[in-house]
Amino acid sequence: MFYEKLGNKKEAMNYYKRAEANFKRLYEKDHDSAHEINRYAAIRLMEGPEKVKTLYKAERDRLASNEERRKVNDVFVMTIIETPREQLLK
Repeated sequence: MFYEKLGNKKEAMNYYKRAEANFKRLYEKDHDSAHEINRYAAIRLMEGPEKVKTLYKAERDRLASNEERRKVNDVFVMTIIETPREQLLK
């Protein structure tokens, strides 16, 4: 906005592009798949294993960039699904 008020639209656009790139970089860094998968543990406690299984199937490809990471995520989510609720609360 500062550059816009000064009348330098080109500099303002460069500033907005840099800000957008920084936001995307920080968003990707903060939305690590491990954080997303931890959400499944909370859903498991509140809504049950079927809901977790359905959500994970829908989001599986988005959470992992390669096949190796998908397999790791699959094991982790299956552990969440198969663990009894009482044991998750401990």
